[in-house]
Amino acid sequence: MGTSSPGSGAGGSNPLIPSWIPNLGPPAPQPSPSPQDPPEKPEPDTSPNKPDPQPLPPITPPPNTNRFQQPRRDFNKFVRSKGQDSQAFRNAAKGYSKSANGNTRVLARRMQPSAARVVSFYNAISAVKNTGLNAALATFNLSSYTQGNALDILSALNDEIFKDQSTAFDNTQDDSITRQAYANTVTRICEIDGLDLNSLTNEQIQVMLAIFIEETIAQRIICDIGNGMTELTSDVDALLEIEDNAYQIINGLVRTEIMSEIIATQMGGKEDLEQKIENIYRIAFDALGGTNN
Repeated sequence: MGTSSPGSGAGGSNPLIPSWIPNLGPPAPQPSPSPQDPPEKPEPDTSPNKPDPQPLPPITPPPNTNRFQQPRRDFNKFVRSKGQDSQAFRNAAKGYSKSANGNTRVLARRMQPSAARVVSFYNAISAVKNTGLNAALATFNLSSYTQGNALDILSALNDEIFKDQSTAFDNTQDDSITRQAYANTVTRICEIDGLDLNSLTNEQIQVMLAIFIEETIAQRIICDIGNGMTELTSDVDALLEIEDNAYQIINGLVRTEIMSEIIATQMGGKEDLEQKIENIYRIAFDALGGTNN
């Protein structure tokens, strides 16, 4: 597994949702003026042939520039403990999920680039199960891997999962975060007892999806609030343990909550898969934020 690159992290003044992610829907209603200080009403224009006035666009409130302060403080405490202070990370994840990003619905939409790649992974691994490993690899132009081990085959599927989808998030930082998450996912999948890509079970695919979703969440959190990791410690082994422990905590908090939805998604219709995966992200962030307890 790799560690995140050092950087300044997400800025508190950055928009919660990048402009290239589809709109969340109609904006929230603006608060009404205080009754103690009502606004002055302009005199109506009664001149003939005057076009109806067009409503002004809603005023978007400025983002809270300190919204990452508490999660980063708790995350840094987790790092200083070399990943042993699990409560500090839980506090960081809770603050990040519950308040730093507006709400969990907004944060789930923020994960839309990852959701698209999770769907691509699901489609690829389902093809392996339904058509057979060799036939699926031939479809993906990966026939040279038919005799490969699981690590090599799943790593080679990276090209299929992250192929250009002609979307705005192709090759963005968000896509890079998901790529790192997939690399970690491959390592964890290969640790599943009894894994055989020639005879995958539904249960194994469900676990694979859960691992990928959890890893994307872990990498998103580390990218946004873990900017001080490499400044607080330069020990590579310690950084790897910190990242692994962060994942394990996320896994423990969200796996039970999301598994029923993953099962329903796998067993149900395949339409609107991205929306279904986005809903699973919302449930996961609800669990991290403590809003479903």
